[in-house]
Amino acid sequence: MSRVEFIWISAELDDALNEIREFPELTSEQEIIEGDFRFSFEGVRPEMGRITIGIEADASDDYPTVIDVDQARWMDAPEKVQAFFDLLARRTKWEIASRFDNDDHPLVYRPSLE
Repeated sequence: MSRVEFIWISAELDDALNEIREFPELTSEQEIIEGDFRFSFEGVRPEMGRITIGIEADASDDYPTVIDVDQARWMDAPEKVQAFFDLLARRTKWEIASRFDNDDHPLVYRPSLE
């Protein structure tokens, strides 16, 4: 089973890519296939080492872009997912949502700051 956790954001893919490319913690970027990108970050939290994410467009009306945090899930590595969620919350004005309940309400959420 794949160990990834998803974070949905209100930014369009191109806007999200442009903003994430400016994060000083970014150490590498790779386009896997057209429209599917992988980024690595160092120093988000010193004790965590590298955090790798994937980012791609999503069909959701509310959240047109989805980020997957590799090798982390809320149930077994919540600190890694929370660290990247917190980084997005500090650096962006996007609406951010993750860990949805059975009624599709996010349990981890930050509204848009715009």
